[in-house]
Amino acid sequence: MDNLVKFTVNPENRDELIALVDEINAHAALSEEEKSRLMAEVANLREHSREAFF
Repeated sequence: MDNLVKFTVNPENRDELIALVDEINAHAALSEEEKSRLMAEVANLREHSREAFF
């Protein structure tokens, strides 16, 4: 089953976020710990993107 995640990002973080998502997709067989680490990085970028808009 495919999951779709959609959100708005700060253009300053766009390339870094795309690279992280690509890394996650390329390594679907990652351990749960590795997946958690990558998703935490994505969440951090999302939070910084939100801060930039306020």
